[in-house]
Amino acid sequence: MLEQWRDNQPTAQDDALTPTLSPREREHYFPLPPFRYDPERRFQLRCELDALFFLLYLGTPELWEEEATPELKALFPTPRDAVAYILDQFPIVRRKDEERYGTYRTKETILQRYDQMCR
Repeated sequence: MLEQWRDNQPTAQDDALTPTLSPREREHYFPLPPFRYDPERRFQLRCELDALFFLLYLGTPELWEEEATPELKALFPTPRDAVAYILDQFPIVRRKDEERYGTYRTKETILQRYDQMCR
């Protein structure tokens, strides 16, 4: 994605190809078409980002074992348990997922990505 973003940055060659654009228009000109909106890809990317933030915030299971307080471990034996608990605090997302997919798809996908990142 970073490469596609870089490819969308204006270059001197673009200035030569667009001589009729005003400086303001050139500032907002991109040589490539915009990203194609794909709801499923967006969902997957958001779940990966959520899982990554959980991993950054809660740490790995090994780090959790070493640094979590006894009180925290009593509530959440593993960081995955903490992630599952946090995701259960979004009843509207849960309800909409269950209506549409028959399961809490967002939670399942984030936990799956989280598990993959912890390996």
